[in-house]
Amino acid sequence: MRPFKYLLIIIVFTACRQESLIPEEQSVITNNYFLVEDEVGGEEIVVVANASFNFISAYGKIRSDGEQVELSASDRELPALLKDLEGNYYDIFGTIISGPDKGLKLLPLISYKAYWFSVSSFFPGIDLYNAESIEVGDLGLTYREDWLIPTANLYVGSSKDGIPAIDNPVYKESGIASEFASQEPTNEQLIVGVILNGIPKAIPYNIMNWHEIVNNVSDSIRIGVSHCPLTGSSLAFKIKEGQSTFGVSGLLYNSNLIMYDRGTDANLWQQMTLVCVNGPQIGERLVVFPSFEMSYLDWKNIYPETEFLTETTGQVRDYSLNPYPAYDTNDDLIYYPVDFKDDRIPGKEKVLCVIVGDSQKAYSLPLTIK
Repeated sequence: MRPFKYLLIIIVFTACRQESLIPEEQSVITNNYFLVEDEVGGEEIVVVANASFNFISAYGKIRSDGEQVELSASDRELPALLKDLEGNYYDIFGTIISGPDKGLKLLPLISYKAYWFSVSSFFPGIDLYNAESIEVGDLGLTYREDWLIPTANLYVGSSKDGIPAIDNPVYKESGIASEFASQEPTNEQLIVGVILNGIPKAIPYNIMNWHEIVNNVSDSIRIGVSHCPLTGSSLAFKIKEGQSTFGVSGLLYNSNLIMYDRGTDANLWQQMTLVCVNGPQIGERLVVFPSFEMSYLDWKNIYPETEFLTETTGQVRDYSLNPYPAYDTNDDLIYYPVDFKDDRIPGKEKVLCVIVGDSQKAYSLPLTIK
């Protein structure tokens, strides 16, 4: 059983090698945004960071029309974040919002922020930008034939659906007087932001800490949004036909949420990799959908017309309470064992993890902008 405090039971990368470090002249600061060019898994990417905004994100250079473009930091205010040589301006989701190719998008990468201890345990020896590399020996991990992950650090944290996913989310527009006005996130609250059918949606962590998955499924939308409080990771993904909705399996690997597909009830999906780790679809990967972690204030400054997820979740929870008090600030507080511990930076520091094929790289905001 996972640790809990309140009456309700709460269910809740190696260093960038010296030869691959980007020369200083290829790193630029424009409009307060630090941009560095890099490569992961043979794919050219740019990483954009802003310390005051606590923003870090990665973008590939391939667009939805198949064209490879050169990207630089925008010389305009947000939401324009990047620009290319053809005069196109891209927002934080990689969509061209102004220019001759308006509407085209950069193909999304699998990239998300998570605690360093979790990223480095999933990918021992991961490249960590602007840090020295480390050698990782044989970890002695053993595998079962029916699992893609070693099962030594696979734990039961709750019963299946003991943490109830939100299946009928109710969103309301920011700043509109209604019975939901008091539920609007405060400016400093962290949210995960997505764009659904052209409408910005803010999903507050104080709700996600209790539910971990929001299924946005309708005639026009099939998007799941997941958040694991124990690893600090939030990802959105496309729900394919045959996958009705996703639920919390109750299993944890490296402290990370394992989801299950209710359409088959037989496939288990690791949240931080989006890979099926057990079941008929073992080895397959869900398609990532762009999402961002940021404060609600920063999100509103970019998307003032945003809607927010309300507390009408179908469950009774006190969303003013944090089921994991002090967890995000205590490097020593890790509830479940992990495969590997990497001490190059503090365990609870948030890093951006970028996954391209079978390659991964991590970007710490302080190391990226130093």
